[in-house]
Amino acid sequence: MTNSLKEKQEFFAINGLRFAAAFWVLIFHCSFHFGQLPPLRWVQPIIDQGPLAMTLFFMLSGFVLSYRYKTFLNACDIQEYTAARIARLYPVYLFMGAITLWTIPKTAGTFALYMDHGLLGKLVFLGVIGVFFLLAIQAWFPAFFPPNLWNFGGSWSLSVEAFFYSFFPMVRNKMGKLSSRRVLVLGLAAIVCMLAIAVGMTASTLKGQQPSSIFYVLPIYRFPEFLLGIISFVLFVERKLWKNSIKWVGFSFGLLLLAAIYSRDLPGLIDYGWLAALPFLAMFVAGTRMTAPSIIKSPVNYCGRVSYCVYMAQFTTIPLIKRFVTELSVVEAWLLAIGGTLLLAVLTYHLVEVLAYRQTKQLALLLQKKLVSKFSYVTSN
Repeated sequence: MTNSLKEKQEFFAINGLRFAAAFWVLIFHCSFHFGQLPPLRWVQPIIDQGPLAMTLFFMLSGFVLSYRYKTFLNACDIQEYTAARIARLYPVYLFMGAITLWTIPKTAGTFALYMDHGLLGKLVFLGVIGVFFLLAIQAWFPAFFPPNLWNFGGSWSLSVEAFFYSFFPMVRNKMGKLSSRRVLVLGLAAIVCMLAIAVGMTASTLKGQQPSSIFYVLPIYRFPEFLLGIISFVLFVERKLWKNSIKWVGFSFGLLLLAAIYSRDLPGLIDYGWLAALPFLAMFVAGTRMTAPSIIKSPVNYCGRVSYCVYMAQFTTIPLIKRFVTELSVVEAWLLAIGGTLLLAVLTYHLVEVLAYRQTKQLALLLQKKLVSKFSYVTSN
């Protein structure tokens, strides 16, 4: 490992934000599928904006990766990075895909190829979506998102992350060479892009229908959020510019965001993503400086580590409850969904993610080295 790759260090406040984002998505889906919980009526407008948690996820991804990887000096750095990202993404991703295979027959029923062309059509359709899943490119096909085919209603975000991972080394290297003024301008441009996307979603809304999912799931439209995470780390942590200012500006925008959420009944997608950017950035910057006793940091760090599993597990537990557990009250459905999701997440973290990480990383490194050597042999001959 070269000096461009830092040893792992955890910011407990950032881990807390990761878990908060995953839990926000979970309670949003509980509200969406099982109904609103009366005791939470005062925070229901915030619950309804659960998709903002995806903006938080993608910005956090850029921020944390920028801390973990400063520069990429040679091919070994790229190989180490790629192997680590594959090991982080795929074990849980494949496991959750496997245990949700039972949902495919029902969720594929809206697709003509699957329904109208007999056994051959079904096999072709299943083969296509299997390839999309293995290559993590399902987010590039938004038609799969509204019917929530298979677990694409949740795994689309991992497809977006895979796209970000592929571009991160290049973006991180370029960002390090830009002046702070240019990085700031780039950050402002990213926020303007997020605002433009929100406007595009509103403009694409047909009367009585939801906004187009194209703007919600396509990786290219989510890229400004990831870019903002990188920019915030470079400006406010790495170069230590305007730390106090960004916190106060972020706090002010946070109040404005709450006012907007409570005062208008807009679709709960990413309408406020651009407005949430500054308070999110302020939380990231503040989170790198927060300290706490071990009795607080240890459980928060643990919650952060299982947050990926919490996010993915709900796309197993909620369909199971809806399919096989009936006649539940709203409170019972919420408790079962939250408890079941957390239990499955903890088991998946220890039995899949932790156990498979090292082996998957070693396999990815080995495959990369073989591909590089084979390519070098072909080009040299």
